[in-house]
Amino acid sequence: MKNCINCGAEMQDDVNFCPACGASQVAQEQAKTEAQPQPQQPYYGQPQQPYYGQPQPYAQQPYVPQPQAQGPAKPVSGVAITGLVFACLTWVFCYMGVIGIAIGLVGLICSAVGVAKKQQYRAPGIAIAGLIVACIAVFITIILTIVFGYLGIFTIVDTVVKNPYYPYY
Repeated sequence: MKNCINCGAEMQDDVNFCPACGASQVAQEQAKTEAQPQPQQPYYGQPQQPYYGQPQPYAQQPYVPQPQAQGPAKPVSGVAITGLVFACLTWVFCYMGVIGIAIGLVGLICSAVGVAKKQQYRAPGIAIAGLIVACIAVFITIILTIVFGYLGIFTIVDTVVKNPYYPYY
């Protein structure tokens, strides 16, 4: 004799349905066996997870990959940094005409050399940024030099022509 899984009433061993509550014994037994966790063999290298209520014998440490041996670290390009610094200085001296253009050209040349040698150094973005900033700054400096020169020439001419005390020879 066995007991019903649902209500606990006694019934014969060969009966599939409970005579008291009518619950199916086969489906519930299969569901019970499927619901119980079955211990599995872990794969190699895979830690076995503890079941609920089962004490853990030791604390598992997380896997931390070891760094692979690499060659020596590449240095940062000093020429690229110099080019970026001079490109930024061009913005400061852009109103000074030839001086601003000269500083900008130094930044442009240093940044171009840094871009050409970017494979040998790390952080090639510094050289590229220096090249872009230097190009824009030199262009703006040339435009300002032309505008200030144009305004300066007409200011001198206006001063000379309109000044009654300027001696005409």
